[in-house]
Amino acid sequence: MKSYTSASGSVDVARRCGPDILDGKPVGAWDRLQYALGNLLVYGPLRNVLGMSRIRVAYTAGAAIGPDLFRFYRSIGINLKQLYGSTETSVFVCIQPNDKVKPDTVGPAVPGVELKFTRERAQAWLRLHGYEPTTLHLSAFKRLGARITSANVAFDDHPDEKRFSDRIETVTVDSVFRWLERDGLGGTVQVIR
Repeated sequence: MKSYTSASGSVDVARRCGPDILDGKPVGAWDRLQYALGNLLVYGPLRNVLGMSRIRVAYTAGAAIGPDLFRFYRSIGINLKQLYGSTETSVFVCIQPNDKVKPDTVGPAVPGVELKFTRERAQAWLRLHGYEPTTLHLSAFKRLGARITSANVAFDDHPDEKRFSDRIETVTVDSVFRWLERDGLGGTVQVIR
């Protein structure tokens, strides 16, 4: 059994039990007791330092955060969920229900919303309209270093043949502005310093 003489024991309990407790899944009495003690001594003060002690539900939108960072917040008792569509539609179209929160998905469409696109269809439409994503050339060492030092750097959703050839095609602000300007959909880019 883990001793509570170190914060690392509390972190192990949080990783193992925190998300299940948030989701209302069954957790053993001993684990619940250990988590409650960790919450009193470690997670609660940590949430307070982060300015999140009164948060009931937190949402992340825009770009997805890395799975490690997502799991961390949920393990210390922050009911973090991912939204999709807030930047695309000005409201969200997908949201994670309480019992189906996973770091690698944004959840199902909300009631009344029907999604008629796939990643492939969206990419085909963009190619048809002349959009060219930025190609990043990232070596395996750079990618590994980014995963170790910045938990939100992940390209796991890209095809293996591109990831392992050190070519990552991704949407960047520069590529969007180039496309909008080239197709007459936006004005000239102005850099303000």
